[in-house]
Amino acid sequence: PAAEVFASIEEVPLAAASIAQVHRARLVSGDEVVIKVRRPGLEKSVREDLAVLRDIAAYIEENFEDLEHIQPRALVEEFSRTFAMEMDLRAEARNIERFAQNFADEDAVRLPRVYQEFCNSGLLTMEYLAGRKVTQVSDWSTFPREPEEIANLGTFLLLRSVFEHRFYHADPHPGNFLVADDGTVCLLDFGMVGFVSESRMEELLAFMVGLVSFDAQILVEAILDAGLAPTTLNIREFQRDVEMMINQFATLSLEEMDLEVLF
Repeated sequence: PAAEVFASIEEVPLAAASIAQVHRARLVSGDEVVIKVRRPGLEKSVREDLAVLRDIAAYIEENFEDLEHIQPRALVEEFSRTFAMEMDLRAEARNIERFAQNFADEDAVRLPRVYQEFCNSGLLTMEYLAGRKVTQVSDWSTFPREPEEIANLGTFLLLRSVFEHRFYHADPHPGNFLVADDGTVCLLDFGMVGFVSESRMEELLAFMVGLVSFDAQILVEAILDAGLAPTTLNIREFQRDVEMMINQFATLSLEEMDLEVLF
């Protein structure tokens, strides 16, 4: 019973999404916590929606040859696996603890403590972390970190996660980061994570080398090695397209470059 665990639960959620919603609460021990609660009836709705998606994917593969390289069936199955992992809040608890271990040596980063004894597949109980979202800042003079510091730290966290730990936060939008009054960056919401195999990491490194050196051949080889190109691809035409694209950026400084367009 909730009353045996929680002294109080705030009725109005801090956040709400399609899978779960989050409420502040206090344990009977007095600890301030946040609880993430899965929506009731969610599994049935997901099963029905995925069945519809599988039918649509099969229809596309069977009737539209031009879209075969997108692999609609495989896309739906990957989505299904990701969703199943997100729906089990015990998996998120494990993700938080693994990420906390990976960054235990980083004083500038903090993750919430997980109360494993008060978790199950539909409930995640974790430490309440106070802080502000960068998207809510109107006056940076009162903020504990400069925007450039936050951007650098965020980039460092992502690169270290991918290339050192091969385990990363796969939903790093601004709402999932808080900055505490002492400047510590608090990471939230680990329902969606990614894993990078050693071979995929090597492909990513090759891609990055090709990108920063504006070498079309390295880029094309990295994309082909990663299996990201359809079997019908004309490789010579593709390499020519890549050369034309990177030549547009080769003379620009990093400051002038629109990385979103380049990627």
